[in-house]
Amino acid sequence: MAGATTNFAWPFPTTGDPANVAPDDQTMLSAVDGTLGNALTAYTPVWTAVTTPPALGTGTLSGRFKQFGKWGWYTINFTPDGTTTFGTGAWRFTLPPTWRMLTLNATAGHVWAFDTSTTTTALGEMIPVAAGPPTTIEFRGHASTVAASVTVPFAWATTDHLYIEGLVELV
Repeated sequence: MAGATTNFAWPFPTTGDPANVAPDDQTMLSAVDGTLGNALTAYTPVWTAVTTPPALGTGTLSGRFKQFGKWGWYTINFTPDGTTTFGTGAWRFTLPPTWRMLTLNATAGHVWAFDTSTTTTALGEMIPVAAGPPTTIEFRGHASTVAASVTVPFAWATTDHLYIEGLVELV
């Protein structure tokens, strides 16, 4: 590798030799991992609904996150089971502990929801919902003004799956 940036002394690939691009990229990515760390921290998101609270039962709800200065990356996985009750009203999830988004005017992440009974996939965005620096997000399907709930984007049932990931700017 011929050069280095002024940020963290990360190496960068040189041009002119296609045979070295893949090894140069790998060296660069290893340097970034070594600086920022590649491990995510586990957290348990809080799942609520606006009208009637849901109950996870023995379903699964887990989250992971990593903060890089004023930026944070997070993931949330949710799979209900036969003991899960879905509540009523818009579903909301909390961001990792101590996180507060900088603005309400930003997307807070992307969503992939899967209905196992019909093998239907629904995509959407996570949006912040709290006044002030938000700590809570909710799922809106593409081209939808209605938030996810027990019947949106489909009738939720055992083994359906919700995966959320996002990069947000923090206060």
